[in-house]
Amino acid sequence: MAQFPAHLATYVYGVAPAEPFRVGAPLRSPGIGGRAPLRTIVFDDLVAVVSDVPDIRIDVTRENLLSHQCVLDEVLKRSDVLPFSFGTVAENDAEVRAVLLQDGYDALHEQLQHVRGCIELEVKVFWDEQCLFAEIVQENEEVRALRDTVAFTPDEATNLDKITLGQLTEAEIHSKSEWEAEGLLSVLEMHAVDLVVSPNLSETMLLNAAFLVERSRESDFDSAIAGLAEAHAGRFIFNYVGPLPPYSFINLAIAGEG
Repeated sequence: MAQFPAHLATYVYGVAPAEPFRVGAPLRSPGIGGRAPLRTIVFDDLVAVVSDVPDIRIDVTRENLLSHQCVLDEVLKRSDVLPFSFGTVAENDAEVRAVLLQDGYDALHEQLQHVRGCIELEVKVFWDEQCLFAEIVQENEEVRALRDTVAFTPDEATNLDKITLGQLTEAEIHSKSEWEAEGLLSVLEMHAVDLVVSPNLSETMLLNAAFLVERSRESDFDSAIAGLAEAHAGRFIFNYVGPLPPYSFINLAIAGEG
């Protein structure tokens, strides 16, 4: 392996089985900074996908984030991969080989076994806002009465009415979203090996989940999403992304002096 100047640090994108990288074309994605080529550091049957960077600290920019993601996407097309968090940097290649690959060998294999043959698919589901509030008004008599008081007889409405209406509406949104999310998950989890549900990011989001899915079952998951979108047309808006490296299903970092 070529030796690089001592002042360069080693940026780590992820870890993968070595076999798919022993032959074939080199990785072509531009690494962080767009200058240093990608390469692999090998230990036994594992490789770390890395590139050289001039500093131990990497700026969080859109360009750097996209570079990190593009490298992992290319690796995923060739192999299973354990993606590292953005900004994982080691002092040098020796640290990657000794601390990450050698010392972490058993743990890395355990996590590779969990994601073997799998990809991550992300699903975010949002309410159609107009439909959501129409359903709440139709289903909840107290909300409907307060809404009518505030909207149609404003002179009779009090601040307490408005506060109560807001609180009741918020509670109804939470309850409906929770119930609907359970229904969606009951369908999608049948096609997944594992799933992670994250907190919703807005009032109108009802599901924010990542699914670990076998590559061979991606089309089944696609069909399930399409069926749910058709069944809830006009009510829900689906944001479906993938395939992705299994970001949500591993937790890796290098424990180096840097």
